[in-house]
Amino acid sequence: YADFCGTVCVSDCADLLDVEFFPNQEELPALIGQAHKAGVAVVCSSHDFHKTPSRTEMVARLTAMQQAGADLPKLAVMPNSPSDVLELLGATAIRGRQMESSASQNAKHLSVTCSTTDQTAKHVSSSLIARHNTIGYKKC
Repeated sequence: YADFCGTVCVSDCADLLDVEFFPNQEELPALIGQAHKAGVAVVCSSHDFHKTPSRTEMVARLTAMQQAGADLPKLAVMPNSPSDVLELLGATAIRGRQMESSASQNAKHLSVTCSTTDQTAKHVSSSLIARHNTIGYKKC
């Protein structure tokens, strides 16, 4: 995985690299450093396809991704109720305030995605962006 990410970075064909958070926690700072050295921005993603973690856990994940140097920490979760969606919004609001008050912030944006199969949660937006960021892509 690390070799593949390195190859992508030095190919000059990518402006953005999406690195999975959990399987790569120990390698994350080195992967991000390698990408940044090559001029490639890094999305660090944490996915939970079965549930929405606690607000505390989501804030901790976003914080760890930022501390590792990610340009765009990203959460993707599965809400099972409208309150899960509110927990996700609460976590991004907390982390957003922490980022604004931090003098040494690396990440300038947060991205969260909320997928649902629950009928009651369909009334809430299925894609939530805490801060908007437009990223261009190179064609190779």
